[in-house]
Amino acid sequence: MTTISAQNISNCFVFLSDNTTLEMVKVKGGTFMMGNEEFDSAKPVHEVSLSDFHIGKYPVTVRQYLAFVKETDSHH
Repeated sequence: MTTISAQNISNCFVFLSDNTTLEMVKVKGGTFMMGNEEFDSAKPVHEVSLSDFHIGKYPVTVRQYLAFVKETDSHH
């Protein structure tokens, strides 16, 4: 079972099986303009708002990925 525990306001850890841990950092949400009028694939420029979220502090290792796949019954 995956559990999350708060270390402090900005960091937390996700504990996966096989003693595998993911260190997460909090990213403060906000609003920004996304897009580019110069490229058709990036049009239109528009406002995007994101809530606060957590993201891995370090790149995911193969061991962490496999533990996640095992726990979530995901497929490659």
